[in-house]
Amino acid sequence: MEHARDWFGGDRASAVRRYLEVNGGDPAGERIADVDYQGNVHPTQFWQGYSLGNVRDRPFGAIWEDDSNPLLAGLRNREEHLTGRCATCRHRGVCRGGSRLRAFAAEGDVFAPDPQCYLTREERLGPAAGVGGSVAD
Repeated sequence: MEHARDWFGGDRASAVRRYLEVNGGDPAGERIADVDYQGNVHPTQFWQGYSLGNVRDRPFGAIWEDDSNPLLAGLRNREEHLTGRCATCRHRGVCRGGSRLRAFAAEGDVFAPDPQCYLTREERLGPAAGVGGSVAD
């Protein structure tokens, strides 16, 4: 965001950040769903291996609003469940931990850090974190 602040000016960069905080991050389980040809509802079109229910058995709204499903409830409150470097990142309000499916595929944990996050320790934690940390910190 510092680059955006320098490029656009403080007010414009703040507006961009607010927009990203509202609309950014992986929309799985919140702002997007997938209903496949058999009626199975998935958190996104990429989550074909996990069905939230079937529209032939229950209405879509009942499936989508069912917070008793642990994955759906977790995705909707993901910032509380993020682990590792995502849990302490000052930008988690923007990316919201990145791709939860990619984290699951790489680590077997939906709330593990997104392996494609490129931010350094200093970028994630701020200048007080110091330099010398790796991306994996």
